[in-house]
Amino acid sequence: MGYIPRTLKRKAPHDYDVYLQKLDALRKRGKTEKKYLPLIHRIDASSLITEIGVKDSVIQKLNNRVFKLESIIQVLACERTCGFRDKLDFSGSFSHLNPQFQEQLNREFGDLVDTLISTRHSSQKNGESEDDIVEEYFIEEELMLRKQEEEKWMVEEQKLKEKEFLNALLEETNRRTEREQIMKEAKERKKAFLGFYQSDHWKRAQLTMAKPQKMNQIDGSESAYYWSSKFVKAEKNRTPPYGCMDPDMTQFLKDVKPWVENLSRVNKAIDQVHITNEYEEFLGKPGPLRCIFPWSKEPVRVDRRFWESLVCLDPPKKGWLMDEHIDLWVEYMLHFRPVAAKWAMVTAYFVQLLLQDSIPIWYANGEKYNIAWADVEHVFMPINEKDKHWFLASFEIRTGIVTFYDSGSHEQDDKRFRGYISFLHDDLSRTEVPTNFSYSDLKPIGYSHGVLGFSYGPIVSDYMGFVWNPSIRRSCGTFVPYFTQAEEYEKRLLAFGVRPHNHEPIILKISYPFNPLHHQWSVLLFTFSSREWNRLQTEFLPRQSLRLKKASQCVVGGHIFWCGYERLYDNDGSIFKSYMMLSFNLVTYRFQEIEIPAELLVNLPLPFHVSNLRDNIVVSGNINRDDHFAFCIWVLTVVGGTIASFQCMINIPTPCQLKLIGFDGNNDPILEVQTPEGWVTTLGVYKIASGTFHNLGIEGDAGSFFISPYSESIILQTHVDRMAYGLVGLPIVLEQAKVFEKKCIDRAKYGITFKDAHNIPAQGGLFGDCGIWVCIFLYRLSNGKRLAVENPVQAALAYREHMANFFFKHRVSSWLTY
Repeated sequence: MGYIPRTLKRKAPHDYDVYLQKLDALRKRGKTEKKYLPLIHRIDASSLITEIGVKDSVIQKLNNRVFKLESIIQVLACERTCGFRDKLDFSGSFSHLNPQFQEQLNREFGDLVDTLISTRHSSQKNGESEDDIVEEYFIEEELMLRKQEEEKWMVEEQKLKEKEFLNALLEETNRRTEREQIMKEAKERKKAFLGFYQSDHWKRAQLTMAKPQKMNQIDGSESAYYWSSKFVKAEKNRTPPYGCMDPDMTQFLKDVKPWVENLSRVNKAIDQVHITNEYEEFLGKPGPLRCIFPWSKEPVRVDRRFWESLVCLDPPKKGWLMDEHIDLWVEYMLHFRPVAAKWAMVTAYFVQLLLQDSIPIWYANGEKYNIAWADVEHVFMPINEKDKHWFLASFEIRTGIVTFYDSGSHEQDDKRFRGYISFLHDDLSRTEVPTNFSYSDLKPIGYSHGVLGFSYGPIVSDYMGFVWNPSIRRSCGTFVPYFTQAEEYEKRLLAFGVRPHNHEPIILKISYPFNPLHHQWSVLLFTFSSREWNRLQTEFLPRQSLRLKKASQCVVGGHIFWCGYERLYDNDGSIFKSYMMLSFNLVTYRFQEIEIPAELLVNLPLPFHVSNLRDNIVVSGNINRDDHFAFCIWVLTVVGGTIASFQCMINIPTPCQLKLIGFDGNNDPILEVQTPEGWVTTLGVYKIASGTFHNLGIEGDAGSFFISPYSESIILQTHVDRMAYGLVGLPIVLEQAKVFEKKCIDRAKYGITFKDAHNIPAQGGLFGDCGIWVCIFLYRLSNGKRLAVENPVQAALAYREHMANFFFKHRVSSWLTY
């Protein structure tokens, strides 16, 4: 039986191929009709090519399988016919072939069949049967079918991914279209908005509107009201409207960033603080301009005075910072304080409470700012000398050392002298006494029983009183409390004496008002045995109309003596001063008036300086004689509260004013003489016997000399050197906050000492920059930065300008806006 191989089925052309063939034929004729361009949907060309390639591969494999089967059938048929083979049939579709070509195909086909038969016989000899061949064939077929199935799955998976990608692309296209539409609408609204403001209608309306005024465009009458005492008094009595609350600060606080120091300025002018137009228009608005700030928790409320003084537009044009400026700066520094920092800060109110005999323990125990002093090493304290000066104190807790950073401590000419303390011997030679006092802050009060009294410290007038025994080189002091901070109690002085019966030093703090008709005296007394301040009862006080000259005092016979006076009205309505002497009994704690005899009063210089020569009171002074001065010294003897006798020691003409400093061993007066230059004074001894001056060769600043007789004494022997006492002191705060216990500090040996920082920038320029320098010191010391700057004046002005912009940026309107 012969086998004729089946011809391959002609592959039907694909629609796309038909389309291309027609399109190519029309192009060759130079014409393409639209009817031959089918309307088909856009598809992804890559997927179409992939699908066509897969189909061609499958068809090719199927054709190979068919030819393989046909060859196997022919071989098997040849075996059954014992090698007889029919020739290939070329009738039908292949009849047109060349006979020679047909013969060649028959020979090649025969060779192929013979090769297959021989191969099969050899495989049978090697142990392969026909069943094995068939089984192998079916295995190959199974593998091929599995491979085709995998390829089919891959094609379907690819189609699914492409579908997901197309969906995502469609969504993104829709979103982009939506955004473009929104931007288009916003652009159209902006165009319409600008068109409105450029229209003639708006321009005509704008001409009738009032433009915002700047600070320099208003007359200043409204601003003057907010600096008046009437407004200050009204502010103290102001209460918030019922039901009104401040806005939530959470969102505002997100915009507050840590301070970045910037010392650049728009211009370098030292007589002007540059402010923005927005800031100037803000100051031009009517009203108190009350605001609060996001980082202030209580909060600190500010008004117009805050904004104007910050940029030196206050009435004095000095730019002195208020307590609110420093308090807000301290709270701002604490807001960004690192958790592991070893420092704490307090507001200026802390020191005010200390001076008022209060114990603000809530600052030290962490109740106020969540920072316990037991966990830190330093505390920075801004200090305000009321309406005079700002400076910074750095308190080192373990050592008790308080270091003052005062930008104004260097505001003195290079010609000024350094202070010193020395012994003046009988031969007028000097031996310097080494001390660790800060002479620039020392103010001598008086002496008694070999002990000298001083006031110390720049916080407020006579902030700290301390006594010093030069024979045993020991000093002790006390903080001075201030129960009266109001304006009517601006006259204050310290007095010093030693009680004669028990040799106990005492310090008096005397305050009285400007207007004697409305307020009485306030006298506090500190004893080193009780180590506390006590107020004298009213019955111990003098008449409230009396006043003291605090320039001098002396201690004689257990009494402190001053020059006193009283303002009286003459018959014609004019005011004159009636002078007298006032004394304070160091045993009974009572004041007493001492009348000056008329015959002595007419010869005394008024007001006079009080001192003593051993157990006698000495009054001295200068009388102006038109073309010269007459310097006189009177020696008084006081018995039982009256002047029993008086004698003129000297009365000499002099071209300049003299000042009695003390006496030498021969009872000759030591005088302070002013040089022709004016700013330098020199010490000289006036020899009464010869009527001549002897220059000691000691020069110094005017009013800086103080001489007291030396005597051996054991007063202060039982006190720790440089110990600072007083219930208002820092040790009490540390003790009640359990800082001593937690830091293992011995309370019995603990004391407060003071020193001044050196090599710090000195303020200058035209404005009061001491408060600005406190802010600079707080920032730099807390961040471990150097204090030195290249140009202190420009640095302070730059800080002021940037602080103004910072506070203005973060202001929040308060409920107190009416």
